[in-house]
Amino acid sequence: MEQSTAIAAPTEADTGSASSSGKSGKSAGRIRELELLRAFAIGAVVIIHATAGATVEAALGSRSQLLYLLVNRLSLFAVPIFILLSGIVLFYRYSKHWSLSEAISFYRKRLQFIVIPYLLWSLFYSYFNPWFYKTVPLSALTPDLLLDQLLWGTSSYHLYFMVIIIQFYAVFPILMTLIHRFPSLGKALPWIGLVLQAGAYAYRYYGGGLEHGAFLAVTYAFVFAVGGWIGLNYDRFRQWLDSYSWVATAAAVAVGGAYTLLHVVSRYGIKFGWETEAVLFHLYGVAAAAGLLVLCRHLSNYKGISRFLTSIGAVSFGIYFVHPVLLSVYRAYWTAPPGSLSYHWLTIGGFFIIFTLSWGISRGIKSLPGGWILLGR
Repeated sequence: MEQSTAIAAPTEADTGSASSSGKSGKSAGRIRELELLRAFAIGAVVIIHATAGATVEAALGSRSQLLYLLVNRLSLFAVPIFILLSGIVLFYRYSKHWSLSEAISFYRKRLQFIVIPYLLWSLFYSYFNPWFYKTVPLSALTPDLLLDQLLWGTSSYHLYFMVIIIQFYAVFPILMTLIHRFPSLGKALPWIGLVLQAGAYAYRYYGGGLEHGAFLAVTYAFVFAVGGWIGLNYDRFRQWLDSYSWVATAAAVAVGGAYTLLHVVSRYGIKFGWETEAVLFHLYGVAAAAGLLVLCRHLSNYKGISRFLTSIGAVSFGIYFVHPVLLSVYRAYWTAPPGSLSYHWLTIGGFFIIFTLSWGISRGIKSLPGGWILLGR
C-alpha cells in the first residue's frame, strides 16, 4: 500500500476540536480526548519519517533493524486516525442542524484555512526539494508540472494526505444533506463506506486499474465513514468506551501486533497478499483510535499532561507542514555509519529535535497576524 509509507497529519479545523455552537444544539466546549489523540497521532507521523531510513539502512536481521521496524510500523495508525478524527468532528458538529448557509460557510472556511495553506506549502516543496536534493533544475518546473504536483500532492512525500482530506471536505456537505434528509443513511454509514472502499480496491487490483488510486479519498472511505458514525453517536460511543475500555485496548494491541508482524516477516521472504495488508492497515487505524481514546480520556484528568498534549495538537497542522524540511536539513548535515552508536543517537535524537523545532516554529507562526495563511485555523 503506497499510503502506509508516507504519512501525513490533519488540519486543526476539523480533526481535533469538536467545539460546537449554540446553533448545533450541542453543549459548548471541546471534546478533550480528541485534542489529546491528535497530539499522539502527529507524534506518530514524525516518528515514521524520522525512522524510515533506519528500517532499510540497518543491517538486515539485526536487533536494531527489528526495533526500528517495530516502532515505525506500530506508528502507521497516524493517517487512518486523522481521517477518522475528521469524520468524528465533522459529523458531530453538524449532526443536529444543517442548512444551505452552513454548507456555503463550510466551503468558504475550508478554502480559506485549508486549501490556501496547502497551495503555498505545495509550491514551497515544489522548489525546495529539487533545489536541496539537486534532482532537477528549477527551470524544469513548468506550470503544468506545478499544477500536477498540486492536484496530486506529489511535491513532497507527505502532501498526498491533503489531497485526500480536501476530497472528503468536498463531499461532506453532500453527505450531511443526505443524512439529514434520510436519517437511516447515518446508521448505515460504516457499511456504505466499506462497500465503496472495497469496490475501489477491487477495481484497482482486479479491474482496469484506478489511476492515482493511492491519492483518492475512496481508499479511506471506510475509516472516514466509521468516524462519521461515531460522530453522529458520540455520547453512546463514549459510554461504550468507558464500559469496555479493555476491549478497545486489547483490539488495538492485537490488530497492531498482527499488522506489524506482517511487515516484519515480509523482510524474511514471507509474503501476504495486498488484501491482508489493506484490511489490517485500516482495522489497525480504527482499533488504535479506540485504544488511544481510552488512554486520552484518562490523561485528560491530569491538567499538566492534558495542557501539554493539547498545545501539541493545536499546532499539528504546522508540525505536519514544517517537519519534512527540517528533517531533510538534519539528515544532510548530521550523518553516521548505519549500525554505529552515533547513528542510533542521531536517529533517536533526530526525532526529538525535529519534533520540538517543528512544534516551536508552528507556535511562533500561528501567533503572528496572518499566520493562518500558512497554518490555517
